[in-house]
Amino acid sequence: EEAGNASVDSLYPSSEYMIRIPLIIGTATAFLTSVYLAVTFLPSTTSTILRLRCGQIPTMANEEFNKYRCAPDQVSVILGSMFWGCFLSSILVGGFVGVLVFISLWQATVYFIARVIALFIGRYLFLDSKGSKYTKFSPFPFLCRSLGGGLDSPVYANRVQDHS
Repeated sequence: EEAGNASVDSLYPSSEYMIRIPLIIGTATAFLTSVYLAVTFLPSTTSTILRLRCGQIPTMANEEFNKYRCAPDQVSVILGSMFWGCFLSSILVGGFVGVLVFISLWQATVYFIARVIALFIGRYLFLDSKGSKYTKFSPFPFLCRSLGGGLDSPVYANRVQDHS
């Protein structure tokens, strides 16, 4: 039983920073997401209201205005949808980022995450040579060419030549 407890205890975060840092980063990301959504929604709503009141959006003079008057109670749903959509979006984005940071700091997964990051760094920086068909998908194509890329075929460059 003691061996089982030791293996389970090794899964608990070994330090306080493994909990605190993901919470801080997740909260900051959720806050920035909600600010971005508010800054996006409020000017759009305000400009639409002002255009309606100034007469740029035709109302009573338009023949098709009556089809827009079919459900006047639905107007209140829009503001509620904007609030709850912004609220839930910020919670989901903050939670997702917080979980990713936690997984990258937790002692049970830090080795795996370090290997995955090393794989992506190797793939995007060093394995894309000038002759590779995947160079156009690299986020750093200028770096791929400057690191000695330019071989027509990496497979050809790695062949052992028989000089006998």
